[in-house]
Amino acid sequence: MKYSLFAIALATLTLTACDQMKEHKPGEGKPGQYPPSLWEKREGQVSDADIEAAQKAEAAAAAADAAKHAAENAQADKAYPATEPPKR
Repeated sequence: MKYSLFAIALATLTLTACDQMKEHKPGEGKPGQYPPSLWEKREGQVSDADIEAAQKAEAAAAAADAAKHAAENAQADKAYPATEPPKR
């Protein structure tokens, strides 16, 4: 019984190793690798440059918004100056 299990394990290992040791031809790819057609640019696909441009535009808008709020806060500080707490 234990020899039959050993034989089955040895056969499985041999078949698995033979598949991994086979010679791959150029352009065939590796097991589990995406086919080249998935990497080609498709119509309507967003590129990295488009993503970076959108991120820069968002950052610029956020900076402008922060500057606007800082100016409003400075104006409010001038209108209502801080008072010192009463001394004891």
